[in-house]
Amino acid sequence: MARHLASASRGVRVSRLTLRLGAAAGAIAAAVIIAITAAGGTYALWNTSADIDAGTISSGDAGLTINDVTNYPIVGLDITRLYPGYSTITPTPLTVKNTGTTPLSVTPGTVTFNNPTSALASQLVVAIRRIATCTPTPFGSTPVSFTSFTLQPGATTTVCVEVQLKSAAPASVQGLPLGFTAPLNGVQVRP
Repeated sequence: MARHLASASRGVRVSRLTLRLGAAAGAIAAAVIIAITAAGGTYALWNTSADIDAGTISSGDAGLTINDVTNYPIVGLDITRLYPGYSTITPTPLTVKNTGTTPLSVTPGTVTFNNPTSALASQLVVAIRRIATCTPTPFGSTPVSFTSFTLQPGATTTVCVEVQLKSAAPASVQGLPLGFTAPLNGVQVRP
């Protein structure tokens, strides 16, 4: 009989241990649920919003002049006196000015001839050079236009227009008249 009592008391002890483990697991589960709920509430406390005051946007304007006009007829450039390999150049520098409110990237445009089918058109080299004194390119060298430069609002610089008759130009083009346009392009520089 003693053996029977001993077995019974051991069975009671196992069930009490199981009960305690179950209670501990339940307490841990409850703590996890409370922690998740609290974290969600804490997350909500970290959210906020604010209105931004309306700003002002204003656009700039771009303007480029040559000797204070937007379409300058070149004076003093006589191409009838050209000889093969030689150049003629504007006698004085032309003043280029940024009349706008934004910096401009200035580049030479494509030269166009008023009579592109003229035999003389294919024998001329036209260059816009950014120099302070208008001096022609030495004989045997080809004049080259500047690539680009940035001109700040209100700033000025000087350029000269040079025309060269190619060294291999035939005698048949001598004395032919030909007009041309040599544009300067100004494009806004992004800040």
